[in-house]
Amino acid sequence: MIRNAGGIVTNDVIRSLTLSRWLLGTEHVLVLQHTRCGLHRLDETGLKAQIEASGATVPFGFGSFDVIAESLRDSIRRIAENPLLAHGTVRGAIYDVDTGWLEEVDE
Repeated sequence: MIRNAGGIVTNDVIRSLTLSRWLLGTEHVLVLQHTRCGLHRLDETGLKAQIEASGATVPFGFGSFDVIAESLRDSIRRIAENPLLAHGTVRGAIYDVDTGWLEEVDE
């Protein structure tokens, strides 16, 4: 299990999945995002300004998104199209924190 803010596929997630694939033989990946995610519709500009007002520099984007299903499709695609992870299956689902239901999302 690899967890991060937003459940988005970052370069570090690709690195971890590559290690899992080639060292542990992982063949199947499930990308799971959830409703009520803090990155859903996050005001990145406002958050970055707040942090930078403290004197710190933010050298990265936070990965906010407007539509959970689209964010999930982007993450699935990023894994499926990576040549280091070309073998196996990639699926995605949205977990509804209110109902406990999983909704599978196709690429």
